[in-house]
Amino acid sequence: MTTTLASTLHPDLLRPDPARWPGLATVPRAPLRARAVRTLLRRAADRTGIRVVVPGGRSWGPPDGPVLDLRRPAEFCARVGRDGLIGFGEAWMTGAWDARDPVAVLERLAARVGTLVPSPLQRLRRWFVRRQPAADDGTPTGARANARRHYDLSN
Repeated sequence: MTTTLASTLHPDLLRPDPARWPGLATVPRAPLRARAVRTLLRRAADRTGIRVVVPGGRSWGPPDGPVLDLRRPAEFCARVGRDGLIGFGEAWMTGAWDARDPVAVLERLAARVGTLVPSPLQRLRRWFVRRQPAADDGTPTGARANARRHYDLSN
């Protein structure tokens, strides 16, 4: 098993620099979505075979599964509830969750990604998931515009 860098650092060192990452410095407010994420995460733990450990030592899922350590569950749920997969990544960047073996956790989640959200709730997706801007389409023009926005191409 591997240990991530985040696992070895003091939790205060995991806070992003507000000047460099202003979007990560503040935890989003999304109480209803956060509650839904918490419920879905409990179901996903059993369905994917991961064990989710929350502060205080409580856990969900099988005792022998790869561990997703929720250090700040409210932040994790709010970020995922508001921004989905992007929020999942941002929650890791801020230290809201960690894993000794992140590859094993992500593999289990990815293997069941199509069923993590129950079918009836998937129909509501278009109201909760931000659409990709038309300028980001897969055309050569869209790809050039996307690259210009994200990379310094001056040299």
